[in-house]
Amino acid sequence: MTMDECVSTGDPGRCITHPYGVRSPIAYFCGHSSICDDTVTRPTSNAALALAKSNIEQYYIYIGLLEYLESSLELLEYLQPSIFTGLVNTYVNILKRRRLNQVPKRYRHSTTNRTRDILRQLLKPEYELYNFIRLRFIDHYTRVFHRAPIYHEI
Repeated sequence: MTMDECVSTGDPGRCITHPYGVRSPIAYFCGHSSICDDTVTRPTSNAALALAKSNIEQYYIYIGLLEYLESSLELLEYLQPSIFTGLVNTYVNILKRRRLNQVPKRYRHSTTNRTRDILRQLLKPEYELYNFIRLRFIDHYTRVFHRAPIYHEI
């Protein structure tokens, strides 16, 4: 079933739940509190989002982003040099030449603007968490390297 077909069934919220293969990053960062349980089958609560942000601030020194992959690796190498020395060079010299985890074209389905608008509205808390993580990453990277991270469209 395509995303357009799922959304058009009348219950678009179910298309972005765990039973349909979509895991919320809020559920991951929220933890095991009872307020986090509902993120699996229902829209995210403000309390779960707040706890996820709090947990990120308290327990995560670093969260990398695919859009900033090379910069994410650079920061990881800086933070843990005993483990990740040479990581950026490895990425640039070897992995960047390959297409990893690319979905074959026959499995790709573009979505309509209507579907995108519906999902954007349903995923508002996830967008908020992503932007929180993104701004935190950019700030951290800029403080360490005194320059903005490099953005790449994914």
